[in-house]
Amino acid sequence: MRLHGLAQLVLLAPTALVGAFTARTQHVFTQCGRAHRSSAAAGWRESALQASAFPADIAADDQVYNAADSIAQSGVNFADGNTVTVAALLGTAVGLAAFNAIVYWRMQYITAALLTRRVPRVAGGADVLQLSAKDSKALYYLPSGGARRVILSTITDLKQDLADAAAVQARVPVVSVRKQLDDTLDCPTGIMDAVISLGGFNGSTNTKRLIKEVTRVLKPGGQLIFVEQGGSNDLLIQELQKSVGETEVNIVSNLFRPYTVAVSTKTTRQVPPQEGGDGNRAGRRQSKANKKGKKGAQPQPQSVEEQVESVEPSS
Repeated sequence: MRLHGLAQLVLLAPTALVGAFTARTQHVFTQCGRAHRSSAAAGWRESALQASAFPADIAADDQVYNAADSIAQSGVNFADGNTVTVAALLGTAVGLAAFNAIVYWRMQYITAALLTRRVPRVAGGADVLQLSAKDSKALYYLPSGGARRVILSTITDLKQDLADAAAVQARVPVVSVRKQLDDTLDCPTGIMDAVISLGGFNGSTNTKRLIKEVTRVLKPGGQLIFVEQGGSNDLLIQELQKSVGETEVNIVSNLFRPYTVAVSTKTTRQVPPQEGGDGNRAGRRQSKANKKGKKGAQPQPQSVEEQVESVEPSS
């Protein structure tokens, strides 16, 4: 009997941890910046379901939030003591699987709520680019009728026909799959109302360059909305504040698996990289030559690019 009770304790320990995790719905966010905050899971649920194309299986929240409770309530009986070790391993595996599932679905709620609330409302629909897209799932999380065109900048072999099928279901009029190479976005300058990144900065070989590319394609006032795994993304946030502009940050703790959730608004003016180059350097040399010219000579006016560059913070 003592062995039987010990085995049950070993089995229920990881699932009890998961149960405690799901019970902390009032602490969805730990606030660490000027950011919106939900006080309960119901708040996220309500905002997430504002999207009419929200997947039905995600909307079935009872399956999500009660998963660990169902596992924890299921008793396990042992025939003899030899099964204790195997049962303990199985219990740990089940507990971790439940924890992983709950973290995944919880982050889907938060992602859907974030995109539903923060993709800019634009007459006729917003132009949206997804950074480092691995699939077309984000199309379902956009506000219903809120996007008129979506570019999936992909680092994988994402197929256009699959994206088209998802766009029909999500009611996105136009979706375009474009290859993202060397942290460079195949997108014109200053045309995007929003850039979304769901783990898009993870694995980047040159994060600073990728952030500059995001800044380049955004319209003034456009927003970068991202969810990145890990709670220690200070360098990323600092670079976003410097390159893009004002950034709101939240940390979703998930016990020991944190995520960084943030929204950056383009408030800094920058010279697009492809519009700079040798022409700008030549302009600076000409400007210096004018200042050192003959007495009485009038200096040539600076170009708009030089005026912008002169007030930019040094990188």
